[in-house]
Amino acid sequence: MVETLLVLIGLTDGNPEIQKLVAFENAFEILFAIIEQEGGVDGGIVVQDCLQLLGNLLRYNSSNQVPPNNDPPPPPLPLPAQHLLAGIELIGELFP
Repeated sequence: MVETLLVLIGLTDGNPEIQKLVAFENAFEILFAIIEQEGGVDGGIVVQDCLQLLGNLLRYNSSNQVPPNNDPPPPPLPLPAQHLLAGIELIGELFP
C-alpha cells in the first residue's frame, strides 16, 4: 500500500489531469478509509502519505475542490475530520 501511495503522490504532484483521473476513481473515499483504518490523526507514515496525496489532489485543482452538482451537501464534519483538514492545510503550507 505504501508503494502505491508513493507512486500516486509522485504522479499527482503538479499534474492536474492525473489529479482529476485519480479523484474520479473515488480516491477521496478510499484515502479517508485508509486514514481511519490506520488510526486517524494518530496514525503513522501511511496517514502522512494519504494526507500528502489528498493535498496533491486538491492543490491548484478547482475541479477537485467542489463536489459535483448532483451530490448532496456533505454532513457537518466531526471533530477528528476537522483536525484532518487542518493537517491537510499544514501540509499545503509545508509543501507549496
